[in-house]
Amino acid sequence: MRAHYHYLLLWLAMVGPVLAESGKEYHVIGFDDSEIEARDGERYFFLPVTEIGQPPLTIVDDDGAGFVKIRGRNGKTYWLGRSYLQTDEPVDVPTCNDQALGGAPDRTMASVRGMGENCQ
Repeated sequence: MRAHYHYLLLWLAMVGPVLAESGKEYHVIGFDDSEIEARDGERYFFLPVTEIGQPPLTIVDDDGAGFVKIRGRNGKTYWLGRSYLQTDEPVDVPTCNDQALGGAPDRTMASVRGMGENCQ
């Protein structure tokens, strides 16, 4: 019986911080345009920002496919395209100390290496 308690305590110690972090609340703090891509079931359309209301607006859900569910100032819920929103969610950006500029004979073919490659 003691072994069961030991495993339960071990499980709670590992899962506790994960569950605590998942309860964090994030918000929409701005819009990138005057109209935002929205979804209602299978129908996609553009919604004026004035209909949604002024930020901050709480993010209620995330579908994992580029849309977040928010509750507008009028009490309605909306699925909005994440690419049109500014949120207060933390962004995991790698810090890159060593970048290399790649050149080519054609000036339009020059590029910066290391950006977007997780700086490996």
